[in-house]
Amino acid sequence: ELDEVQLAQPVIFMLQCALAEWLKTWGVHPDCVVGHSSGEVAAAYASGALSLADATRLVFHRARLQQRTAGSGRMLAVGLDRPGVEDLLEPLQASAQSGNGSPAGVEIACENAPASTVICGHEAALQPIMEKLDGRNLQYQLLPGNIAFHSSAMDSLRDDALKDLSFLDGCEFNAEVPFVSSVTGAQEERLDAEYWWSNIRRTVRFSAAMETVQRDLRPGAVLEVAPHGALQPMIAQCLEAADPMPDCIPTLMRDSDACLGALEALGALFRAGVTLDFAAQFPRPKPAAHLLPGHPRDDRAAMDIMCDDEMFVRQGQYSHGPLVGHKVPSSHMLFEARLSERDFPWMADHRVHHAAIMPAAGYIELILEAFDGDPVLIEVLEFLQPCPIPKVPVRLQTALHPVANAPDTYTFSISSRPYDVDARSELHCQGKVRRTDASHPVKVPMRLEEIDTNRFAPSIIADDTDFYERLEAVLSETFQYGPHFQTIRRVLVDASTRAYLVDIEMDEAMWTSGKAEGYVSCPPLFDGGLQIFLFNLLKWADLFAVPRRAEDVTFLKPPSGPRITCHVTKPDEDWLDVNERGQYSVRLGERSGGSIGFYDRDTGDLVAYIGKYTYFTSNPRWNDALDSKHVVSWQPKFIPDGPALAELLPHGEFGPADLIAAMQRPASGASRSCRALEIAGDREPDRTALKNCLDELNRADAQTEYWLVSDSQERTREHFESFHSNDAALRFECLDLSDPPELDRGLLRAGAAELLFLHREAQAYGPEDWAFLHRLTVAGGLALVHHEEGDIISPGAGWTTVRSGRRRTLLQAPKSFADAFEVPRLPGPRWVLGEASSLASDWVACLESPDTVHAVPAEVLVADGHHSFDEWPNAADLQAIDFFCGSDPEDPTGKLVTTRFIAFVQALVSHRIEHAASRCRLTVVTRRATHDVEDPRGSSLWGAVRSMAIEIGEEAKIDFRLVDLGDSGDLETLAWLARRDLRERELAIREQRLWVPRLLGIRERHVRVPAGTEPAYRLTLDNAGQISGLEMKSCELPEPGP
Repeated sequence: ELDEVQLAQPVIFMLQCALAEWLKTWGVHPDCVVGHSSGEVAAAYASGALSLADATRLVFHRARLQQRTAGSGRMLAVGLDRPGVEDLLEPLQASAQSGNGSPAGVEIACENAPASTVICGHEAALQPIMEKLDGRNLQYQLLPGNIAFHSSAMDSLRDDALKDLSFLDGCEFNAEVPFVSSVTGAQEERLDAEYWWSNIRRTVRFSAAMETVQRDLRPGAVLEVAPHGALQPMIAQCLEAADPMPDCIPTLMRDSDACLGALEALGALFRAGVTLDFAAQFPRPKPAAHLLPGHPRDDRAAMDIMCDDEMFVRQGQYSHGPLVGHKVPSSHMLFEARLSERDFPWMADHRVHHAAIMPAAGYIELILEAFDGDPVLIEVLEFLQPCPIPKVPVRLQTALHPVANAPDTYTFSISSRPYDVDARSELHCQGKVRRTDASHPVKVPMRLEEIDTNRFAPSIIADDTDFYERLEAVLSETFQYGPHFQTIRRVLVDASTRAYLVDIEMDEAMWTSGKAEGYVSCPPLFDGGLQIFLFNLLKWADLFAVPRRAEDVTFLKPPSGPRITCHVTKPDEDWLDVNERGQYSVRLGERSGGSIGFYDRDTGDLVAYIGKYTYFTSNPRWNDALDSKHVVSWQPKFIPDGPALAELLPHGEFGPADLIAAMQRPASGASRSCRALEIAGDREPDRTALKNCLDELNRADAQTEYWLVSDSQERTREHFESFHSNDAALRFECLDLSDPPELDRGLLRAGAAELLFLHREAQAYGPEDWAFLHRLTVAGGLALVHHEEGDIISPGAGWTTVRSGRRRTLLQAPKSFADAFEVPRLPGPRWVLGEASSLASDWVACLESPDTVHAVPAEVLVADGHHSFDEWPNAADLQAIDFFCGSDPEDPTGKLVTTRFIAFVQALVSHRIEHAASRCRLTVVTRRATHDVEDPRGSSLWGAVRSMAIEIGEEAKIDFRLVDLGDSGDLETLAWLARRDLRERELAIREQRLWVPRLLGIRERHVRVPAGTEPAYRLTLDNAGQISGLEMKSCELPEPGP
């Protein structure tokens, strides 16, 4: 919106006035002023002709009025003078006159310089001119914007402009310096409403104005006061004939540092001979030496440079520490060292994305060396930008600034800077530190033996010997650790608290040489404890993580040897968890890695402690496919009735599109994916309900799948040709209601659709037709019938009329699947397996089919007795297997039950490939393992079944189904489900009603701010670590006060 003229002109005006006032503080006052178009308002203020209030009011009305002409045309800058442009326009029968006579198609708007003229008009009228300019190889540029300024397009504003600017007619214009007008090209003194209308309407004669300035005033420098030096080329053209040519100086330039640009403008003015008021900026304090107490002069030499060397006077390059370097004379504590791969070859072993960077422990070492290895408390340590270890040396600077009224407390920053004279520093780390003592209290045991190590055991993710081998296999593209940083020797995990015990050991020779050089902590040793976050990333290879912040870092004393043990506690939030689909899930952004205690393994003493170590996780591939994000949402496979249905439906008589919108975007706000089925019969495409639903189905947030069913292949093909190009989920099917299918294969299955759209033919449907339609719908499914006015729709048994209108009647199917038609036969032979604590025995009793159901004892499953199925009944003719997962306190994660089930399926597949005569449905039944997860044991089994369903080939003739029950009362619905073949292969049953997982597309991943609201905003990243996802999001501000 800032590009619109009603905002752009006032903003530029305010910036120009601010720059003019700032220049006055430096003693810079103009000898004359010139403005270009709207810039004349700020020029009038700078000359003193207008007050700030009048100038602000003027620019407001000028911008507001010109905004009304948006869309009137475009501006084209041409590299010719005015006569040249007129010669160019004449053959094209385009008038070059502006300001008089009838409106012209193309008009001259600005005469900027001897070889720069701007014309304006509609873009269609400008197109042949641009083609002719291309043919002559002449320079031109089509300027941004959609307003034909300084042309006949402004004529409609005349009366309003004179009226709104009439407040200037009675003003006195006492300019302090000459005001040279770019309207007349001469000095002007009266700037009333008529003048400013001319400023809006007439051609800009900037070239003539600059000629007047040069002829009458002969300036030594021309300063362009603007947010960008757009007029610099034109000013140079206008003044190039002057001898000597004045200096052309911009104040600011686009895409550059504004503060630096303003100071560079001052420097250019100073070089051009303009006197600057340094005394006002840097007042000289009064002498105070006479107020100080006298002292005797001591001329004794403090050192003999010819005798003392750097070791004694500590002036060498690394005199204060091998990493922090030496002290630099400064008003605060400042250390500097030379940093490169040659100076620190061991750091080249610490690489991220194959680039050597400073390890996090290196920043801690810099602070420790700055404090001579004394105990310190680093209250916060923020890692801002990685510090690369370059091949060409750079300055590594550590600065400490004392905190007022806080003894021994400093803020610090760590930055790098090339050795070039004009090089800039890059900040890598900052924080706050204070000196303490070895008795500083911490919230962890002070001795290693105080930690109960019996609770820790090796992890299955990486054992004692292959941590870095696993790291290279999984994360080799992001993290590379050479021998100097491969210090983790063993990782033990406490399964109950998820705490880690990490043994770390560095090379003995490197430790010895490092201590001799003066290292306090030896970064490779401490960095081993900070590498523990990689242990979590081994489970999630797609993520990238970097340290973000360390808080309450307490250093008590250096370790006595190259071996330490780190105790890492569980963070406030788990790094990752298992979601309902049996997959690891991690929230992106900042994640706490918990606290880390560093213990000297030789002495058992606590040497250092990090209260909270925070990482930043991101998914580098998150933005690769912006429009293909989806989320799994468990949704009811039924439609409610009564008040819940009334709240869901729109008011009054409504059509199919209204019903779809109400279903997929209910008032509750939670998106819902539904399936709508239209029985179109032999209708032409334009007479279908789908024709009126396309706008709703093509929406960016549409979640509905629409099935259009015709009664002939020819009509189905015609429907496909008419509608398939729409950006909607459409399916087309042929169905003859006189001979309905079994609904056991293909698109149409039992309980498939939430919505039915029927036409007038429904008036003639018989009981069999309504029973078939009931089979197609979910429990309580809705049918919207479109009929002629006065028709009465009489549905079949169990259907109820929800709402009856003149042309549409809404019906609801029975609330249960089971009342619709006769009960099908239970597939058999059937095996029922289950753990001892499961519902397997209750399920066998519920089936009441002793001839076809074989209950497998739980002991057989535990004893792995299923490796040979020859003795199991009906193994070759088997049609169904039901496996029930129970609860087991000894197997909380589901590892044991998943292993047993996989072994069972492996043996079953081998047997069925050789002997199976028919397909077999394998149903895995859990309790509270998905939807509303209470049993992570069953969730892990779900993940295993999904993987096997993908991997097992068709030759085994096995169809997998996953069903999750709420309690034993849902077995009745499971019995109904066992007799039917629904489209879904994953279901949940709660209170005897079905729920299914649906994929909801996320095209707009964030809710838009409602119109008319003004929330607070915060600049955030859509994906942690990627600037491409920079967004402004609303936020809640904290309450004011302490």
